[in-house]
Amino acid sequence: MALMSPAPGPSRAEYGGRVNRVLDHIDRHLAGPLGLEALARVAAFSPFHLHRVGFGIPVTPL
Repeated sequence: MALMSPAPGPSRAEYGGRVNRVLDHIDRHLAGPLGLEALARVAAFSPFHLHRVGFGIPVTPL
């Protein structure tokens, strides 16, 4: 019986695009609530995964 390899996950470029969508969303909605669950939906990640992936990327403060 042959073992099946797992489906490939998102590429580094796709991760970056998802995190950029979240940053754009935050920029457009600064006056409203910005909960982790809502931001995870924007990125199409679970809240746990967004926290691990998204907040591990350094952002230069303005």
